[in-house]
Amino acid sequence: FFSSLVDMLREDERVADLFPVPAAYTPVLKFKMNGVAVDLLFARLSDGRKLEIKKGVEPKSIELDDMDLVGQDEAGVRSINATRVAQVLLRTVPNLENFKLTLRAVKYWAKIRGLYSNVLGFLGGINCAILVAWVCKRHPTALPSTLLGLFFETFASWGWHFPVSLCPVMSTPPPGVLTMPVWDPVSNHRDAMRLMTILTPAYPTMNSSYNVELPQLRRIYSEFCEAANTASDIMNGKAKWKDLFRPNDFFHQHQHFLQVRISAPNGEDFRSWFGLCESKLRVLIIGLEAPERGIQSFPYATIFHHTHDNSENPEECLREASFFIAFRIALGVENVELRFCINEFLHKVNFWEGRRLGMDLMIEHVKQENLPSFVFPDKAKLPRVEKAKVVNSESSKEATSSERSTQKPPKGPSKAPLQSLRPVENRGERPPHSPVSSTNPSPAKRAKKKTISGAGD
Repeated sequence: FFSSLVDMLREDERVADLFPVPAAYTPVLKFKMNGVAVDLLFARLSDGRKLEIKKGVEPKSIELDDMDLVGQDEAGVRSINATRVAQVLLRTVPNLENFKLTLRAVKYWAKIRGLYSNVLGFLGGINCAILVAWVCKRHPTALPSTLLGLFFETFASWGWHFPVSLCPVMSTPPPGVLTMPVWDPVSNHRDAMRLMTILTPAYPTMNSSYNVELPQLRRIYSEFCEAANTASDIMNGKAKWKDLFRPNDFFHQHQHFLQVRISAPNGEDFRSWFGLCESKLRVLIIGLEAPERGIQSFPYATIFHHTHDNSENPEECLREASFFIAFRIALGVENVELRFCINEFLHKVNFWEGRRLGMDLMIEHVKQENLPSFVFPDKAKLPRVEKAKVVNSESSKEATSSERSTQKPPKGPSKAPLQSLRPVENRGERPPHSPVSSTNPSPAKRAKKKTISGAGD
């Protein structure tokens, strides 16, 4: 699967951005075919007769059941369950077309609001599907427009310490199936500590939202509440559907941001380097959530990609991606030291064994007025990224007080942390009150100046 098939896909002109991830929790082949993103999983069935295609007979959809888990290892069970969970959902909902249309609307809303990314600790496709199915089951005759309003009304007021579940927890494996860990908050402390619980409806029952942490839940809750109010206004004739699906004003809501810039000199290097950095960004998000230092983080799930068109071959072009985390500072906090917030993230990415020359990372503090224009939806085109702004991993120079200060990795296996954080002055901000937030820094007298310091000091 990860050898000969990968070679075949590389030779296929329809395939682009091929990226095998054999070491993932669920091994996967990622690629685009004719512009459509595909995540391809693999498992070998003990009974291959289900897969037989008879000549002259139109192939039918293959229905998987519990017996197909017999003989599978844990990775195989997880791969098969991606399809099994989808099939259970389709059998569960009372009206398939209403479910599909409502789900499409929810996923579109989550994407334009910067909430759609399971790897970053937000909502993924399976999370949205289970939540929508839960609403559909309880309102079997409702139309999609009504279901969408009920979706936001339900989960804007949901107590997330209660699990969202479509069926009883399946803790006992079917006969002959490998015993696997199942969601169990009584005996598993980690399960009990999760902030959001959305359970899969097939054995082994798992929490599909296990990686949602406080910063992500804070944003999800806030967006659910706003969407519920908008949906209510729509039903009362005070708003239109386009108001629900307008891009949010995330970049107007906050004054301070961390911009994470990930770059590599070609497509193959970029996919592996970006995949590694993206998988570790949750560490950075949690590191920046530091109530004891008076900081709250607000991540945005959209990644902004751009390519430097300096070659006839797109695979040989310099590629860059930007990710943003807003942060707010409590009243009375005069000095904010970001070094401590990002050290664990930097350690995890800088010493990755697969890192090559030219795989670069920059983290810098950006104030709202200095944000790049491509983050605002009213901009039609992305700006061309100047080559001089990309970190050069082969050289190192000290920035002046008006420039970014950057540490670059030396040649050879030893790699120094890559970071760029300018000290700036800013006025204090009060973190918003949210019933989801477990800790709000105590207010104090507003300081005249605040200093945000980091690696460039």
